[in-house]
Amino acid sequence: IVAPVVLLLSHCVTAPPSSSPGGGKTPACSDTPPSMRELFGNRTMYKIFFLSFSCSLYGQIIVGHIANIAYVQIGTENGHFFVVLLAAFNCIGRFSCGVLSDYIPGPRLLQIIYSVGAANILLFVFYQSWIVLAIGTALIGFGYGASHSVVPAIISGCFGAENFSFYFGVTSLAAGFAGTCGPLLAGFAIDSSGTYL
Repeated sequence: IVAPVVLLLSHCVTAPPSSSPGGGKTPACSDTPPSMRELFGNRTMYKIFFLSFSCSLYGQIIVGHIANIAYVQIGTENGHFFVVLLAAFNCIGRFSCGVLSDYIPGPRLLQIIYSVGAANILLFVFYQSWIVLAIGTALIGFGYGASHSVVPAIISGCFGAENFSFYFGVTSLAAGFAGTCGPLLAGFAIDSSGTYL
């Protein structure tokens, strides 16, 4: 059902105008991506990659194990509630921080998101009631979704429109690596110690 709708809507997409709304010319985009030396010599790209990896890692740890975390920490068999809650706040985080990134500089917004997320993940193992675990899960979902809308804005601000897709594609690999490592780390923790500490 989704594929035909997306295909139909893709025919409605048109190329952007040659000038920006302010009347100025948009920067010309280069058809050639940067060389490997330029890409791998760029420290900003490494910082963005690491930030994207760290947020995706803590998000993937919780995404992959939230139902079991709920069972271990509060003894509920209804872990699906927390999965739905995490997914809902992931969506809310993507939309709301996408809008906020137009008003708050991306690095500052990401700093706030990561500070709240780091405190939450450090305290997550101590959440021993439904309401506290639900709030913690919502914050994880919100921060995980928010980072995926703020990072592209930061990349665009740092590198401009030229080669945006190239830099975004490379830094998006961080989410793939985190998706591989995060659930494995959480699984190792629970298998070796019986808790998520």
